[in-house]
Amino acid sequence: MEQKEQWINEALNSLNGIKRPEGNPYLHTRIMERLNSAKRQTVPARMIWITTCLLLCISILNIFTIHMLLPKKEQKNELYQLSSELIHKNSFNYN
Repeated sequence: MEQKEQWINEALNSLNGIKRPEGNPYLHTRIMERLNSAKRQTVPARMIWITTCLLLCISILNIFTIHMLLPKKEQKNELYQLSSELIHKNSFNYN
């Protein structure tokens, strides 16, 4: 039991001689200098135009697809007539 306590005390006392680490005093100024001297990267105007045109084409294709998928008035009228016929044929008079 005494060996176990001795080992615990040695482990706890092993941190007594450790000093706090010190950073380089010029590290902050070096980092700030790199940030300030970095070149600003801009997106070329050609890339902006290409992206705009592609988004416009995709939007037009989406609108065209939605327009093609929606039922037209003739189809609506046909469906309405068919549904009304089915209702009249299958309706029962409960009076």
